[in-house]
Amino acid sequence: MPIPVRNENITQFRQDPNIKIMIASLRTGGALCRLFRIGQKREVQFVKLVAVGTIDDKLLAMQEDKSRKIQEVISPEVLAGRDTDKQLLEWFGEIQQVEGGGIKIIPRQPGKKQTPIMVD
Repeated sequence: MPIPVRNENITQFRQDPNIKIMIASLRTGGALCRLFRIGQKREVQFVKLVAVGTIDDKLLAMQEDKSRKIQEVISPEVLAGRDTDKQLLEWFGEIQQVEGGGIKIIPRQPGKKQTPIMVD
């Protein structure tokens, strides 16, 4: 559906109380956002119908997979168990506070001259 026709349909849906239903594909999903926010005064219910084996079905599966992977990496439960910055820096050597709020990392290299690394 061309954008001008879609916009006209959205306007009609918003303004005509006799129009009770609007059906849109995921491809026109941006239209769904418009139903909720731009000038919509009527109650909106959103129902997602997806036929198995369609492109929409595959897109939804990809979205769900990405959401699950993101939660595996950055959910509050996962982040709570992560190391602090200081713990991560300790992997590289001994950490010492320096005047002015910075830190100094003294590398752990047995048998070699220890050259401090300054980090602000």
